[in-house]
Amino acid sequence: LSLDNIVSFGNAENDISMLSETGYSVAVSNATEHVKSVANEVCGHHNEDGVAHWIEKNLL
Repeated sequence: LSLDNIVSFGNAENDISMLSETGYSVAVSNATEHVKSVANEVCGHHNEDGVAHWIEKNLL
């Protein structure tokens, strides 16, 4: 499995390198502005199951 085939999710500065390395990256809406600017897309808030909703909509 190559990094191009991986979707990563993040919210904080420590996630930026991961978001930058994977084929597609998603920041939750409560992420820092810097993280949002690095990600390909922004999904819902983590308290509102943003990652789960993104996965249901885009991968299932």
